[in-house]
Amino acid sequence: MVRRSSMIATERVKSGEWLPPWTVAEHEARYAFASRFVTGQAVVDCASGNGNGAAVFLRNDPASLIGIDVDQEAVDAANAALGTDRASFRRAEATALPAGDATADVFISLETVEHVEDDRGFLGEVARVLKPNGLFICSTPNRSVTNPGTGLADCPWNPFHVREYTAREYLDLLTERFEVVGWYGQNRTAGAKVRWLEWIARNLGRKVAVRINQAWKCRWFLVAGGAVHAVTESAPDLHDEYMVAVCRPKVMGADR
Repeated sequence: MVRRSSMIATERVKSGEWLPPWTVAEHEARYAFASRFVTGQAVVDCASGNGNGAAVFLRNDPASLIGIDVDQEAVDAANAALGTDRASFRRAEATALPAGDATADVFISLETVEHVEDDRGFLGEVARVLKPNGLFICSTPNRSVTNPGTGLADCPWNPFHVREYTAREYLDLLTERFEVVGWYGQNRTAGAKVRWLEWIARNLGRKVAVRINQAWKCRWFLVAGGAVHAVTESAPDLHDEYMVAVCRPKVMGADR
């Protein structure tokens, strides 16, 4: 059986392959957001794929960049396109990172944790690799929007995802090991719409609610540019389809 953590390779932005324009714009907006933090830093890019995000990060002049991915073909493509003395790409699992303790200033992991069976094991590895004052920049879908009416143990509609989190669940998971110093999101959705989708899921079925949310996104065929999908600070009574957190490692054992 193929593990879902290894199937992320089939769900990423690849050169020459068609994806809905909003999906590409969403990825690019996350790359742009994370790139703000990399200048002069030792960076780890986990789930780096073919290097599309790394190419954005490298334009902001990090001191070094290590890309990590489970797909050897993607790793080879990234090394061929971007590999230098400053940037290299390696094949590894997210729960067994090929990096030393406290070696990264910035650890970037966009749309990764929902693919990993052992989410806490992954975050433990991130904490191990980060320097004490390092930054962890991570994103994941918000189940309240993408899978309304479901629980954490329910299988998401996306077959490549092990699980999806609500904002509260994701925050609780992160704060086991990290201090969240910034909370952001993409594709802001009104609370009333989320409650309506949850009602549909309960009364007409979860699949119907998911398909309505997907169909609603088709309006973005008519909207040019990625500004619609920019990563912005979260706001009360609004739900982000994608949650983006900026974190620092906790000092384990310190008073909370």
